[in-house]
Amino acid sequence: MKTIEELDREIQQDPNNAELYRLRGCEYMYKDENDRAIEDFNLSIQLDPNNAHTFLQRATAYSKKEDDDSSIKDYDQVIKLNPNEARAYCFRGCAYGYKGDVDKCISDLETALQIAPDFSLAKEKLLEARKIRGY
Repeated sequence: MKTIEELDREIQQDPNNAELYRLRGCEYMYKDENDRAIEDFNLSIQLDPNNAHTFLQRATAYSKKEDDDSSIKDYDQVIKLNPNEARAYCFRGCAYGYKGDVDKCISDLETALQIAPDFSLAKEKLLEARKIRGY
């Protein structure tokens, strides 16, 4: 992995490289500097609006800030760009759960498991959601 300082230098040399902003955003997110991470993910998305991975990472940064509405919008975009991205369904389901919408939570977790039957986090969260629902 590159340091933020290394990425800063590379961005100065190549300011239209979406991947560099995405990578720096990841580094900020690992440091729990989620606002700065979101800024870089925004720049990356402006340069490459079809990169589902960047939307997934920005959604994660929003989730870390407990901004479920924004994370859900980004998970929606990931699913639009890549309908077979099980993580987007799982994490969107979790965000719905945090908002108290257990039915949407369960639906998304079930979809995640249809795509990736061995996805252990989705299995765990689905059991929790079903207990809440009384299944």
